[in-house]
Amino acid sequence: MNNSPICPGCGSENEPGAAKCINCGDQLIVMPAWATSGSQRNLLRRKRIVLWSSFVIILAAFTWVNYPFLPNPIILIFSTPTSDVSSSWYPGKWPMNGGNLSGSASVPWTGEYPEGVELDSIYVGPSTRSAPVISNGTVYMGGESTVFAINADTSKTSWESQPTGPVHGTLAVANDTLFVPLRNKEILALDAISGSRRWSFKAESPFVGSPSVDKGIVYSSTQKGRLYALDAGTGNQIWTMDAGDAITSAVAITDNKIAVGVSTGGLFIRDARTGDNRSRVRIGGLITHPPVVGGKSVYIVSNGTVLSFDVDSRALPWAYPLRLIWTQLSLWQLPVPTPPDPAGFRWHATPMEDGPKTSTPVAGNAEMMYVGATPWPEFSTPVAGNAEFITAPAATSDAIYIGSNNNSVYSLSAKDGKMLWKFDASSIPVVQPTVVGERLYFGTSDGTLYSVDRINGQEEWSLELGSPLSAPVTFASGVLYARTEDGRLHQIT
Repeated sequence: MNNSPICPGCGSENEPGAAKCINCGDQLIVMPAWATSGSQRNLLRRKRIVLWSSFVIILAAFTWVNYPFLPNPIILIFSTPTSDVSSSWYPGKWPMNGGNLSGSASVPWTGEYPEGVELDSIYVGPSTRSAPVISNGTVYMGGESTVFAINADTSKTSWESQPTGPVHGTLAVANDTLFVPLRNKEILALDAISGSRRWSFKAESPFVGSPSVDKGIVYSSTQKGRLYALDAGTGNQIWTMDAGDAITSAVAITDNKIAVGVSTGGLFIRDARTGDNRSRVRIGGLITHPPVVGGKSVYIVSNGTVLSFDVDSRALPWAYPLRLIWTQLSLWQLPVPTPPDPAGFRWHATPMEDGPKTSTPVAGNAEMMYVGATPWPEFSTPVAGNAEFITAPAATSDAIYIGSNNNSVYSLSAKDGKMLWKFDASSIPVVQPTVVGERLYFGTSDGTLYSVDRINGQEEWSLELGSPLSAPVTFASGVLYARTEDGRLHQIT
């Protein structure tokens, strides 16, 4: 019987009870009694290698499956934001695209509602898609090559700044800092009081959409599909994500998660702090508007259809190829199981004429992913003439509001997508509606601005602006701000 420890490094035999090799100093391995020969010892070593390799493989697989739900310790430890600034709404402010971090274009209001009287109209230069943002009595806008700061009380320009490139998207304000996306691949941080530059960050392609600022982090995406999370105080990169396709919109933020849509039909839900994957959904259709969050749902518009997903859904990417295979087999008319709905899917709706009808899928939309699945809910019948939703939705906890190319604005239940009411306008709605308390504001292609009761869909007033809206209406201190295609900024009370 030989219980002498064998050195795994040099193979030397040592005295019983020794901890380290007397020859090379390596940690010793105690061989079992049966391992008396060299071949037996080699067999033991191989068994141990197989055992440890299996353990590592199982651990790696477990980590890969669960990684979307585990925090990234490197980012948490070494990339802490230097501030806690956020773009937050309170009465008198509209600091970013959609008014709030969720992009819902919906804010509470308990004061007097605007009555449709135009106070002032000023020319601010050639129209862009940059909507006004308001903070501390100042209106900020991006022009073709200028950033404006306008006193809300006097309509006089407080300052102008000429950035290094054209402005591309709505600005964002957080505390005393203004964040500006540019087409020259830069995002700027300007002093909101003076317009002086604080920092800039250069990316690989032009920034698009609007920045979102939360808990000291600026989120902004580029044309080539890269999402950046930057330190709001310094401009240093905290993390980045490659979406694989073009990102055409701003992100929506809720409950420490961000939602971002990819033009070719992907919806990503990421951890806001670390960028870790929380959920991925393949829509199968073109996404042109930013995701909007209302309550626990994230809404996207794809191919004229609005879809609702659970923002807390935890989907794993490996589920998607399976759905694709099922779909292909079903198209080949082979017997296959019913493909599952996308993770977190709640409902889908298209424009309707007279309320709920029988189910009829719309050809060419996301339904191609669900061939052989159970029919869509009762409300999915489209209007004759291929009516489609064409604006981003505004969302509250109980309903969403969205414009269609059939000259209508719809109110849909947030619970199940069923139509609550339909408002027939004078022409096609052109931009995302805006919700202020119990009022809904939207503009149409003939230059009309509407105020509608969001509960019952009854018109409160309408106002001729002379030109269509170029960006959604914003609201602060009881005043509506409407930017139109003729380059004017209208103040309405």
